Amino acid sequence: WDIVMFPKGPTGIRRFGTGGSGYAIIKQRRVQDYADAWEVLKLLAGPLEQKMLGEAGLAQPAIRAIAEGEAWAKSPMPPANKKMLNEAVKYAVYGPFAGNWKEIEQRYIQPELELAFRGEQTIEEAVRKIVIKANKLLAIER
Repeated sequence: WDIVMFPKGPTGIRRFGTGGSGYAIIKQRRVQDYADAWEVLKLLAGPLEQKMLGEAGLAQPAIRAIAEGEAWAKSPMPPANKKMLNEAVKYAVYGPFAGNWKEIEQRYIQPELELAFRGEQTIEEAVRKIVIKANKLLAIER
């Protein structure tokens, strides 16, 4: 199996959705916990661990030199064209940072779009339904 760059849309714009990943320290921690958490963060984001993640195929390394090197882009491990992902990051679009966004996607967006893709409703109908339902859930979160 392999991967390719996402195509450009009708307007010439190329985008793709991603969740990304990141590490953080929770605000409500004791001072000593901050020091320990900072050491863990430095370790996870460090070159050795980033190289290990890439070599294992678990994640695209966040350190560009590692992502472009033997541990990731030049690795024989599938997918063969994963070096393309180093270019693709320029086109990434992140979903909303709402606590219930996954629920909205799974309960409303995906089912309504599936009906549109099958021709059982127009894309306009799907979007109208999604907006009404999603706005109700997003209002609850506030």
